[in-house]
Amino acid sequence: GRLGDIRVGEYRDVLSRRVQIVGICRGAKSFTTAPIMYTSFPLAQHLVNYFPSESTVFVIAKVTPGASIPEVVNNLANRLKGNDVYTTSEFSAKTRRYWAIETGVGFSFLLTIIISFLVGILIVGQTIYNSTMEHIKEFGTLKAMGADNSDIYKIILSQALINALLGYAISLAVTILTNGLYDAIGMILVVRLWINITVLILTICMCIFAALISIRRIKRIDPAILFRG
Repeated sequence: GRLGDIRVGEYRDVLSRRVQIVGICRGAKSFTTAPIMYTSFPLAQHLVNYFPSESTVFVIAKVTPGASIPEVVNNLANRLKGNDVYTTSEFSAKTRRYWAIETGVGFSFLLTIIISFLVGILIVGQTIYNSTMEHIKEFGTLKAMGADNSDIYKIILSQALINALLGYAISLAVTILTNGLYDAIGMILVVRLWINITVLILTICMCIFAALISIRRIKRIDPAILFRG
């Protein structure tokens, strides 16, 4: 990572002060690539001169085995007036809300997703429409031979479904590769199963919606165009 190859027992300079590494935590990751250092409160005050005793930011408390976590949280909240006490899951949720809402990062991601979805509809719609127009005479021939509109709709929708599955497979492969790159730089990219399913459903809906543009054009095909000119 950014700290290099560190080992327990080594000494490093932190804010121009020499400190000893007594443990390494590999599970804690921040939203950025900045490393996280855990230390005691007195040492934190010693390292940072502008860190007064009444300005505690975070204190981690470990509950003894068998203790009731809700009861401990209530007791701490009653004793530490003016301080917020959270369980691990509550603090995790608060952190996610902070980055997603208060910093504006979530809105930026949401706006990017919406724009990407709209652009995807345009691209896929144009692709399917061009493909349909290239085979307009073939579709006209099918109608002249007695094929129903529903049969042609099935062909176009099948093409849209194939495009959706192919595009999703490519994007999933890119996501897996990107996940490896994130691991290499010390960050974690978590893509849960429900996200994959949601993206797949949205991709299929996007392609089907785009196919409706071509279907509207096919509905107006006159088989007589095959015998003109």
